[in-house]
Amino acid sequence: MKFQNEARLFPAIAFRGPSLFSALFLFILLSACDQKAADAYTVAGKLQHTTAAAVYLEENALSDAQPVIVDSAAIQKNGRYELRTVLKEETIYSLRLAGMRYPFVSFVNDSKAIAIDADFKDVENPYTISGSESSAALKTFLYDLGNKINALKESRYAGDSIGYKRSQRDSIIRSITGLREAAVADIKKQASDFIASAKSAPLVLYALGSYQSIASNPAFAIQAFTDAEVASIIGNAAKKFPQHKALASIQQQVLAQTPPPVTAPDFTLPDTSGQLVSLRSFRGKYVLVDFWASWCPPCRAENPNVVAAYQKFKDKNFTVLGVSLDKEKAPWLNAIAQDSLAWTHVSDLKFWESAVVPLYNIEEIPFNVLLDPKGMIVAQNLRGSELQQKLQTLLK
Repeated sequence: MKFQNEARLFPAIAFRGPSLFSALFLFILLSACDQKAADAYTVAGKLQHTTAAAVYLEENALSDAQPVIVDSAAIQKNGRYELRTVLKEETIYSLRLAGMRYPFVSFVNDSKAIAIDADFKDVENPYTISGSESSAALKTFLYDLGNKINALKESRYAGDSIGYKRSQRDSIIRSITGLREAAVADIKKQASDFIASAKSAPLVLYALGSYQSIASNPAFAIQAFTDAEVASIIGNAAKKFPQHKALASIQQQVLAQTPPPVTAPDFTLPDTSGQLVSLRSFRGKYVLVDFWASWCPPCRAENPNVVAAYQKFKDKNFTVLGVSLDKEKAPWLNAIAQDSLAWTHVSDLKFWESAVVPLYNIEEIPFNVLLDPKGMIVAQNLRGSELQQKLQTLLK
């Protein structure tokens, strides 16, 4: 990822992430300032190829969505600088050049001294960090994530100008769509895995906030963590870092704002033989209610992932109920056979006029909801490997 892109993708953690996490993250870093010890925290290094006269050390206490400058230093003729503040509970700090809107690096205060060098002509590797394991991990995460998101964005409209006859074009676009769906799932998995393995609380919060902020921008076309997933991430992190006061505070905020589980609206539709089937009849099992259609290329591209999950967990109290928005029976039945969808299927064959559309506020397909044995919605819109990952946690 080019250096210039970091400010656009990760602007000083001034997050605008969706739903639950947006407001809470501001509270986290504001709260993360309890003094642990009156020890000096030093940031020093060398800055090359810049005309800036000074550099600022900013603590990301975002009560007003703005970082707080805790020290500044003149940049010497040889590029050297040194900044100091008081060592506090671990949080995120940033360095910003005088006259610049965004910082050029963000890092964790997980040691008493950290060295940061930067070369502003080096677009591939503009800065180096030593003396902080969490900060080095953060850099790797941001750049790997940025590269994958940039690649996904570049491929988003691939296939629009394919000059084949329609049958070939549809096949190629379906393949491209499937690849993009897999890439989106991979990006979310990368963020999830990094967060789960993070060795400091602010690293969890920064990675989560960065990802949610990017996911709120439709230009990047990635999937945000749901409110339930955010609550789970914060809860797991609080168990992992029980002494982190800010994290404990935010966990309480999350618990207070997490809505209670919702019972899935019941419906009754005819199956492929015309027999009426109700959603309520699946009580006692985990069930994926999968809304799709034979005419929907992204749905067909997603079907192999649903098949793989079904085959892996069908003997562990899990099943699938396919709900089609088809309007003709023959294509619906053909797609079921072609894609080897060996579970119950229902449809009123009313296309977007189906009774389930307003019932579940369906705006696009594929769309799905995962229900527990009591019929409560525990997750929704699980794509790619996300479905198996979620079932793995539920069906141990």
